Amino acid sequence: MKNKWLVLIAVALGFFLVNFDGSAISILLPTLQSDFATRFDLIQWVTLAGLLTLVVMLAIAGRLGDSIGKKLIFITGTGIYLAGSLLIAIAPTIHMVIGMRVVQALGLTTFLALGAAIVTEVFEENRRGFALGMYNLLGLFGILAGPVAAGALLETASWRVVFWIAAGISILVFILAIIFLPKTISRNQVTLDLKGAFALLVGLSALLLALTFAQTQSFFSFIVLGLFLLSFFGLAVFVWIEKRTVDPIITIDSFKNPVFSLNLLFLLLSMIALSGYGFLMPFYLQNMLGLSTMQMGLILATIFGLVMAVTAPIGGAISDKVGSTKVTCIGISLLLVGTIASIWLDENSTQLSVFLRFLPVGMGIGLVITPTTSAVMGTLPKDRLGMGASLTSIIINLAQTMGIAILGTFWSGSVHAALGGLPVGGASMAPIPVQVDALQSTFIFAGCIIFFGLVLNLWRVFVENRQSKSVGVMQ
Repeated sequence: MKNKWLVLIAVALGFFLVNFDGSAISILLPTLQSDFATRFDLIQWVTLAGLLTLVVMLAIAGRLGDSIGKKLIFITGTGIYLAGSLLIAIAPTIHMVIGMRVVQALGLTTFLALGAAIVTEVFEENRRGFALGMYNLLGLFGILAGPVAAGALLETASWRVVFWIAAGISILVFILAIIFLPKTISRNQVTLDLKGAFALLVGLSALLLALTFAQTQSFFSFIVLGLFLLSFFGLAVFVWIEKRTVDPIITIDSFKNPVFSLNLLFLLLSMIALSGYGFLMPFYLQNMLGLSTMQMGLILATIFGLVMAVTAPIGGAISDKVGSTKVTCIGISLLLVGTIASIWLDENSTQLSVFLRFLPVGMGIGLVITPTTSAVMGTLPKDRLGMGASLTSIIINLAQTMGIAILGTFWSGSVHAALGGLPVGGASMAPIPVQVDALQSTFIFAGCIIFFGLVLNLWRVFVENRQSKSVGVMQ
């Protein structure tokens, strides 16, 4: 078709926004807390609200695109994201920022769910690999540009300018999508699992709220226990619905394959650690070390952007030759080494020492994500590959949500334990030495999670070897 490269630019810019938005927002969190004079437990929801929306809506957005046309859904999503960005840029309260992050995420969901599918449809097979590579490359630029742009704008202008820029890019995407995206209306009727989505929303929301309230109240308080109970009920109902619906968000039967389940659990644990670091590090770098926002942005862009981007394809290529479990064993070991080394970070650490300690973390995650994703997809039949890709995206976003909530709660709880209570504004308002001690304890806790992931990876080796031997015997 004509103008297919302009189609690529339109959807790739959408993917750029997904990564730009996600990487920039973490840099803004300490400034948002200061500007709105809000509590640490509330500021977490600037990130959590968007991630929760992504988790719930990813599968639904893809099915809507298949049902009523990818162009219409993509354009609608762009308009929704534009509206959310503009309203955040003028938001007078932190509650409005959190609410509009949900609106933004509804738009980002369409970019994430439909972008690669549109590129696949538009490009012929002999050009498709190159086109998808360019699509992912622009997404990488978003990961790198987000922290750097946010850091620079915080120094020279205002956090609101970040969202004005996002709005400007989304206007360009909107125009390109209207003019150049092909009309691909499908007449196939697709069942939307709205009941399952609602049950998942209730279960995850209650879980995150429980962890949030636990930062200022006892874990055994009535409201926290009630929310945990509601979370259990919501997730149990979700599983019950998924087993019985025609077109589920998640095919529960796939989890009967132990290799599939272990790989997803391994990916979940690894990403929990990474997202928790990504959330807490801006508070450490800015509040405890006193770095400028530009310095902070450059460090995080390098570690969580550039290093991961370089190692991820290398890990994928090596895993194709030697198997995913060997590569992921190296990756999780590097992640554990970096986490253990980070236990000794304090308020006197240099930028170089921070970078060297977190370098293995970035390398390790890069060596985990691609091989693990490949291993998950390799366990599925061809007619379930779409579900597998969707489920992997859901797991990654779910892990980011849980990582922020779990490690943020642990850090806040450690500050609470040290002081016998929290200062006004939450844990991030505590004396710097107390914050540092709590962060070191959090790294120890995260190290325990990663060590469990390492044990799980070794168990994956055992399970896969046992399955290989049983196949050999049958032959």
